[in-house]
Amino acid sequence: MALSGSITESRSYSLTLRLWPEVGQMDQNRQIESLETIVQLLYLLPFAAIGLIWLILRTDFARLADNLDALAILFAAMVLLLLQPFTIRIRLGQQGDELHLSSSLAPLVMWSTLFISGAAGLWALVLATAVAALWRSGQLTSYGQNPLWKPLSFFVEQVGIYVFSTLVAATIYLAAGGAFPITGVTFEDWLPALVAVIIGALLSGLLLLPLAIQLNSLSGTANSLGDLVRFYAGAVALPLLMGPFAIIIALLNAEGRTLALVFVLIGIYLVNRLAHHMSLAEKRSRQQAHELDQLERLAQQLIEAPADASTLPQVLVEALPGLFPTERVVIHLFEPREPRAWSPFDLKQPQTIPDVAQESWQALCQAAGSYVVVPNVTLPGERRSFGEALMVKIVVEAAEQAGEGVECVGGVYLLRHKSEGKSMDSLATVDSLASQIGIALDRAQNHAEMLAFQKTQQELEFAGRIQTSFLPTTVPEAENWQISAVLDSARQTSGDFYDFIPLDRGLIGIVMADVSDKGTGAALYMALSRTLIRTYAMESGDKPGTALTRANERIRADTESDQFVTLIYGVLDPVKGRLTYANAGHNPGYLLRAVSGAEDGEVVSLTRTGIPLGMFEGMEWQQAQVQIEPGDVLLLYTDGVTEAQNAADEEYGDDRLIAIGQQNKGRPASEIQEAIMTSIDDFVGEAPQFDDITLMVVSRDA
Repeated sequence: MALSGSITESRSYSLTLRLWPEVGQMDQNRQIESLETIVQLLYLLPFAAIGLIWLILRTDFARLADNLDALAILFAAMVLLLLQPFTIRIRLGQQGDELHLSSSLAPLVMWSTLFISGAAGLWALVLATAVAALWRSGQLTSYGQNPLWKPLSFFVEQVGIYVFSTLVAATIYLAAGGAFPITGVTFEDWLPALVAVIIGALLSGLLLLPLAIQLNSLSGTANSLGDLVRFYAGAVALPLLMGPFAIIIALLNAEGRTLALVFVLIGIYLVNRLAHHMSLAEKRSRQQAHELDQLERLAQQLIEAPADASTLPQVLVEALPGLFPTERVVIHLFEPREPRAWSPFDLKQPQTIPDVAQESWQALCQAAGSYVVVPNVTLPGERRSFGEALMVKIVVEAAEQAGEGVECVGGVYLLRHKSEGKSMDSLATVDSLASQIGIALDRAQNHAEMLAFQKTQQELEFAGRIQTSFLPTTVPEAENWQISAVLDSARQTSGDFYDFIPLDRGLIGIVMADVSDKGTGAALYMALSRTLIRTYAMESGDKPGTALTRANERIRADTESDQFVTLIYGVLDPVKGRLTYANAGHNPGYLLRAVSGAEDGEVVSLTRTGIPLGMFEGMEWQQAQVQIEPGDVLLLYTDGVTEAQNAADEEYGDDRLIAIGQQNKGRPASEIQEAIMTSIDDFVGEAPQFDDITLMVVSRDA
């Protein structure tokens, strides 16, 4: 059971351990991890030494030989369990402080060996721990890390905590009338064994308690009585629960039920493996949540920063340690080919990492996709691969001389050590970071261009560029499906937007939204809303209601604006033809059935399932489903379509929209869209356009 500390905000130790010079050369998180390893090793080493000496003196090798077959099976089980640990998190106080207990179900098997062979059976744990430590050492060697201290600390922890405490409990067990091996089947026969398990669990918790106090002291966390009680209860709970199962395993062996014993061990292994994978998933989830929180802070800082991007390098330098505390990160901007409002820069974290070759940046910009993965990156002076690197483009709107489109002006480089996971796990985060930088650069460029115009003209042009940069440049492709979308702004800025979000399992997220009000404020509000909706949509999978609920909480927490956004967000399953959607106070979408008189009518309305986003805190959005059959057509739009007015102040209306859609069913989605837009133009005539017109057509081939 390994103990380590972790808190929500990065913590720093005031202690510098001079006898360990490598610590000072590591980044802050490596320092914390190394100090914890040192403290654990030095504290538990005496208990491990006493435990081993005591075990040698107490070992009855004759009894060990009599149960060699069973002990071999239990030894193999312990090795497998030790190689797949899981984490128990114990929260301390109200500041988000945590202590982590890295454990497994190996102690359960260890108690079984004790009840089968007495103290001699504990050698199975010692040998299994040694094998697991050697395996970890080999892993660290392959990672290019020090292969000695962590495996040694792991070995000392297991022996110092379990062998020592179990021998104390075994002594009390024998004094209470217990015997090895345990063979009784009555509660009176089990009682001494249960008492021994309880004593062993309580003692192991006591051994860990001073270590927890010391780690808290190093981090500056107060050691309150409530925190210590909470930690102690968490440390002893699992060993106490495992005790009765250990007795059952010992009894199965005593009765010669080897097959049943193996099945029980398989069940224990599967439970341990499930807990192991749940710990890994929870770790990745916490990492993603941390990155998302930091991205939101960065987005807010960039919005509040000067429009000329003069503080952009400083903001990024301050944000990188919180966003990527253990990774190597480089943010690089090229020398602009055309006059630009920003200067090139090269930001690195930490400063000592090597430069990324200019050829790699050029290859990134020439790549067809938005990112590239560089496998098996080797640092100078090292032979082993450090890990894979992820490089994501930073793009801005192309200069006017280059025509329409976007221009790659740099990139973000992320290198994560392979022992910490894959760099691709943070693709969404790095992509959002690159997008935010690109938006900041676009904003700076727009600001520079607007200085030559009047103030109102400056704001409108700047917001229009931001809005355009958020719209997708391509539509998703799915077999037997067609999607077409268009946005016709009434002014240079627009509060309307639509989006396509690629989700896991081939699902497609579809967004049609309209921000209240007009102008620069609406465009900036749209930018923040779009980023949050996209981020939470990718996290929530096929649950659009959950995505909108979480996005609303962040919008309310991070802004003080009185604006809001109406939208429909749907998750399309192209294979099943199912659309799961949530309507946040938006105009109803219309599903035009290919067959009149279908079960739910010729026209299905995708009505509201909640209020607009950004209005109130604590709101939840429901979701609904519709089945899109072959030949059906889905129309999504903003109120600029149905409220378009002609010279007589008549509105275009829902009926005309549905009628034109019905008349053109069976045609490609792009032609249906064109027919509707032409119908609107003919209806409006020479009357001015007062609102943005945004339309999306989704059709399933018959």
